[in-house]
Amino acid sequence: METQVGDQPLHQPATQTDFEAIKMQDTYDALTLENQVKCPILRLPGEIRNKVYGYVFDDVKIKPGPWYQNPVTKKYSKDLYGSYGLELEQRSKFFRNKHLWYPRERLSLLQTCRQINAEAKLFPFAAGTLQGDDYFINDVIWRVPSKAQANAITTVELVRHYQRRAYQRQAYVRLLYDSGMMDQALRKLGELRGVKKLVFCSLLEDIETERLDHHRDQCFLLVGEVLSKTSRGAEIEVAITH
Repeated sequence: METQVGDQPLHQPATQTDFEAIKMQDTYDALTLENQVKCPILRLPGEIRNKVYGYVFDDVKIKPGPWYQNPVTKKYSKDLYGSYGLELEQRSKFFRNKHLWYPRERLSLLQTCRQINAEAKLFPFAAGTLQGDDYFINDVIWRVPSKAQANAITTVELVRHYQRRAYQRQAYVRLLYDSGMMDQALRKLGELRGVKKLVFCSLLEDIETERLDHHRDQCFLLVGEVLSKTSRGAEIEVAITH
Protein backbone atom coordinates (compact mmCIF):
# COMPACT_ATOMS: atom_id res chain seq x y z
CA MET A 1 0.00 0.00 0.00
CA GLU A 2 1.32 3.39 -0.92
CA THR A 3 1.98 5.84 1.85
CA GLN A 4 -0.65 8.56 1.82
CA VAL A 5 -0.09 12.17 2.78
CA GLY A 6 -0.26 12.47 6.56
CA ASP A 7 0.76 8.87 7.22
CA GLN A 8 3.87 8.31 9.33
CA PRO A 9 6.36 5.66 8.13
CA LEU A 10 7.25 3.01 10.69
CA HIS A 11 10.98 3.71 10.46
CA GLN A 12 12.33 7.24 10.33
CA PRO A 13 15.70 7.59 8.58
CA ALA A 14 18.53 8.93 10.72
CA THR A 15 19.07 12.64 10.22
CA GLN A 16 22.32 14.52 10.01
CA THR A 17 21.63 15.90 13.49
CA ASP A 18 21.43 12.35 14.89
CA PHE A 19 24.79 11.46 13.38
CA GLU A 20 26.34 14.65 14.77
CA ALA A 21 25.02 13.90 18.25
CA ILE A 22 26.42 10.37 18.16
CA LYS A 23 29.76 11.64 16.92
CA MET A 24 29.87 14.29 19.65
CA GLN A 25 29.08 11.70 22.34
CA ASP A 26 31.88 9.48 21.02
CA THR A 27 34.21 12.47 21.30
CA TYR A 28 33.14 13.09 24.91
CA ASP A 29 33.65 9.43 25.79
CA ALA A 30 37.12 9.47 24.23
CA LEU A 31 38.04 12.60 26.20
CA THR A 32 36.77 11.01 29.42
CA LEU A 33 38.91 7.93 28.81
CA GLU A 34 41.94 10.10 28.01
CA ASN A 35 41.44 12.10 31.21
CA GLN A 36 41.24 8.92 33.25
CA VAL A 37 44.59 7.83 31.84
CA LYS A 38 46.46 11.15 31.85
CA CYS A 39 44.90 13.18 34.68
CA PRO A 40 47.03 12.71 37.84
CA ILE A 41 44.15 13.15 40.27
CA LEU A 42 42.07 10.47 38.55
CA ARG A 43 44.91 7.98 38.94
CA LEU A 44 44.63 8.31 42.72
CA PRO A 45 42.42 5.92 44.71
CA GLY A 46 38.89 7.17 45.33
CA GLU A 47 39.49 7.60 49.07
CA ILE A 48 42.42 9.94 48.43
CA ARG A 49 40.45 11.89 45.81
CA ASN A 50 37.73 12.45 48.40
CA LYS A 51 40.31 13.89 50.79
CA VAL A 52 41.55 16.22 48.04
CA TYR A 53 38.01 17.39 47.31
CA GLY A 54 37.36 17.93 51.01
CA TYR A 55 40.56 19.97 51.34
CA VAL A 56 39.66 22.20 48.37
CA PHE A 57 36.10 22.93 49.51
CA ASP A 58 36.63 22.93 53.27
CA ASP A 59 35.93 25.94 55.50
CA VAL A 60 34.06 28.14 53.01
CA LYS A 61 31.09 30.32 53.95
CA ILE A 62 28.35 29.95 51.32
CA LYS A 63 26.45 33.24 51.33
CA PRO A 64 23.77 35.01 49.29
CA GLY A 65 24.87 36.30 45.90
CA PRO A 66 26.21 39.87 45.75
CA TRP A 67 23.96 42.89 45.41
CA TYR A 68 24.11 45.26 42.48
CA GLN A 69 22.49 48.62 41.70
CA ASN A 70 20.18 48.88 38.71
CA PRO A 71 21.50 51.81 36.63
CA VAL A 72 17.93 52.83 35.65
CA THR A 73 15.90 52.42 38.85
CA LYS A 74 18.87 52.97 41.21
CA LYS A 75 17.48 50.18 43.35
CA TYR A 76 19.60 47.36 44.75
CA SER A 77 18.79 43.72 44.11
CA LYS A 78 20.52 40.34 44.07
CA ASP A 79 22.99 39.62 41.29
CA LEU A 80 21.04 37.87 38.53
CA TYR A 81 24.07 36.55 36.73
CA GLY A 82 25.97 34.77 39.46
CA SER A 83 29.26 36.44 38.61
CA TYR A 84 30.85 35.00 41.74
CA GLY A 85 30.42 31.37 40.93
CA LEU A 86 28.22 28.69 42.41
CA GLU A 87 25.13 28.25 40.24
CA LEU A 88 22.39 26.07 41.65
CA GLU A 89 19.45 24.32 40.05
CA GLN A 90 16.60 26.82 40.08
CA ARG A 91 13.27 25.39 41.20
CA SER A 92 11.11 28.51 41.32
CA LYS A 93 10.68 31.12 38.62
CA PHE A 94 9.76 33.60 41.34
CA PHE A 95 13.14 33.34 43.05
CA ARG A 96 15.21 36.03 41.38
CA ASN A 97 18.63 35.04 42.64
CA LYS A 98 19.63 31.49 41.74
CA HIS A 99 23.27 32.00 42.65
CA LEU A 100 25.25 31.83 45.86
CA TRP A 101 28.56 33.50 46.56
CA TYR A 102 31.45 31.04 46.44
CA PRO A 103 35.21 31.53 45.76
CA ARG A 104 35.58 31.10 42.01
CA GLU A 105 39.11 29.68 42.21
CA ARG A 106 37.88 26.69 44.20
CA LEU A 107 35.05 25.92 41.81
CA SER A 108 37.52 25.63 38.94
CA LEU A 109 38.23 22.08 40.10
CA LEU A 110 34.72 21.08 39.01
CA GLN A 111 35.54 22.13 35.44
CA THR A 112 38.49 19.75 35.09
CA CYS A 113 36.49 16.95 33.47
CA ARG A 114 33.12 15.26 33.61
CA GLN A 115 34.21 12.54 36.03
CA ILE A 116 35.59 14.98 38.59
CA ASN A 117 32.49 17.15 38.23
CA ALA A 118 30.28 14.12 38.87
CA GLU A 119 32.37 13.05 41.88
CA ALA A 120 32.86 16.46 43.51
CA LYS A 121 29.85 18.60 42.58
CA LEU A 122 28.22 18.14 46.01
CA PHE A 123 31.39 18.79 48.00
CA PRO A 124 30.89 22.60 48.14
CA PHE A 125 27.67 21.97 50.08
CA ALA A 126 29.01 19.12 52.21
CA ALA A 127 32.33 20.73 53.20
CA GLY A 128 31.27 24.38 53.38
CA THR A 129 29.00 26.27 55.78
CA LEU A 130 25.71 27.70 54.57
CA GLN A 131 25.54 31.13 56.23
CA GLY A 132 22.68 33.61 56.34
CA ASP A 133 19.66 34.85 58.23
CA ASP A 134 16.40 32.92 58.56
CA TYR A 135 14.87 34.51 55.45
CA PHE A 136 17.85 33.49 53.32
CA ILE A 137 17.96 29.96 54.75
CA ASN A 138 14.25 29.44 53.99
CA ASP A 139 14.73 30.51 50.37
CA VAL A 140 17.90 28.51 49.79
CA ILE A 141 16.75 25.19 51.18
CA TRP A 142 13.50 24.82 49.26
CA ARG A 143 13.64 27.22 46.33
CA VAL A 144 17.19 27.03 45.00
CA PRO A 145 19.12 23.76 45.42
CA SER A 146 18.19 20.40 44.01
CA LYS A 147 17.19 17.77 46.56
CA ALA A 148 20.66 16.23 46.38
CA GLN A 149 22.33 19.60 46.97
CA ALA A 150 20.08 20.44 49.92
CA ASN A 151 20.66 17.05 51.54
CA ALA A 152 24.43 17.44 51.09
CA ILE A 153 24.49 20.49 53.40
CA THR A 154 26.12 19.51 56.71
CA THR A 155 26.70 22.80 58.56
CA VAL A 156 24.41 25.83 58.77
CA GLU A 157 25.09 29.15 60.47
CA LEU A 158 21.94 31.13 61.23
CA VAL A 159 22.79 34.78 61.79
CA ARG A 160 20.60 37.24 63.67
CA HIS A 161 21.59 40.87 64.21
CA TYR A 162 20.04 42.89 66.99
CA GLN A 163 20.82 46.29 68.46
CA ARG A 164 19.19 47.12 71.76
CA ARG A 165 16.80 50.04 72.04
CA ALA A 166 15.92 51.64 75.35
CA TYR A 167 12.24 50.69 75.07
CA GLN A 168 13.01 47.05 74.20
CA ARG A 169 14.78 45.98 77.39
CA GLN A 170 12.26 43.23 78.08
CA ALA A 171 12.18 41.80 74.54
CA TYR A 172 15.71 40.46 74.07
CA VAL A 173 14.94 36.78 73.68
CA ARG A 174 11.90 37.28 71.47
CA LEU A 175 13.77 39.62 69.12
CA LEU A 176 16.92 37.51 69.04
CA TYR A 177 14.92 34.44 68.16
CA ASP A 178 12.13 35.91 65.97
CA SER A 179 9.84 32.90 66.37
CA GLY A 180 7.92 33.14 63.08
CA MET A 181 10.57 32.86 60.36
CA MET A 182 13.06 31.19 62.67
CA ASP A 183 10.67 28.34 63.48
CA GLN A 184 10.08 27.79 59.78
CA ALA A 185 13.81 27.73 59.00
CA LEU A 186 14.56 25.34 61.86
CA ARG A 187 11.79 22.94 60.84
CA LYS A 188 13.18 22.78 57.31
CA LEU A 189 16.72 22.23 58.55
CA GLY A 190 15.53 19.42 60.79
CA GLU A 191 14.21 17.49 57.79
CA LEU A 192 17.44 17.55 55.74
CA ARG A 193 19.36 14.26 55.79
CA GLY A 194 22.86 15.74 55.83
CA VAL A 195 22.71 18.53 58.43
CA LYS A 196 24.90 17.68 61.42
CA LYS A 197 25.59 21.05 63.00
CA LEU A 198 23.60 24.26 63.46
CA VAL A 199 25.34 27.38 64.71
CA PHE A 200 22.94 30.07 65.91
CA CYS A 201 24.92 33.31 65.76
CA SER A 202 23.44 36.40 67.44
CA LEU A 203 25.23 39.62 66.59
CA LEU A 204 24.47 41.67 69.66
CA GLU A 205 25.21 45.33 70.30
CA ASP A 206 24.88 47.37 73.48
CA ILE A 207 23.64 44.48 75.61
CA GLU A 208 24.76 44.14 79.19
CA THR A 209 27.33 41.37 79.68
CA GLU A 210 25.65 39.98 82.78
CA ARG A 211 22.45 39.31 80.86
CA LEU A 212 24.06 37.90 77.74
CA ASP A 213 24.52 34.35 79.05
CA HIS A 214 20.89 34.21 80.13
CA HIS A 215 19.63 35.24 76.69
CA ARG A 216 21.94 32.76 74.98
CA ASP A 217 20.63 29.94 77.18
CA GLN A 218 17.04 30.90 76.42
CA CYS A 219 17.75 30.89 72.68
CA PHE A 220 19.38 27.46 72.99
CA LEU A 221 16.24 26.07 74.64
CA LEU A 222 13.95 27.58 72.00
CA VAL A 223 16.04 26.22 69.12
CA GLY A 224 16.24 22.76 70.71
CA GLU A 225 12.49 22.68 71.32
CA VAL A 226 11.67 23.30 67.65
CA LEU A 227 14.30 20.85 66.35
CA SER A 228 13.09 18.11 68.70
CA LYS A 229 9.79 18.03 66.78
CA THR A 230 11.49 17.30 63.44
CA SER A 231 12.55 13.91 62.08
CA ARG A 232 16.30 14.48 62.58
CA GLY A 233 16.36 17.23 65.18
CA ALA A 234 17.85 15.02 67.88
CA GLU A 235 20.86 14.23 65.66
CA ILE A 236 21.80 17.88 65.01
CA GLU A 237 24.44 19.51 67.17
CA VAL A 238 23.40 23.03 68.21
CA ALA A 239 25.79 25.81 69.20
CA ILE A 240 24.84 29.34 70.24
CA THR A 241 27.44 32.07 69.68
CA HIS A 242 27.57 35.85 69.66
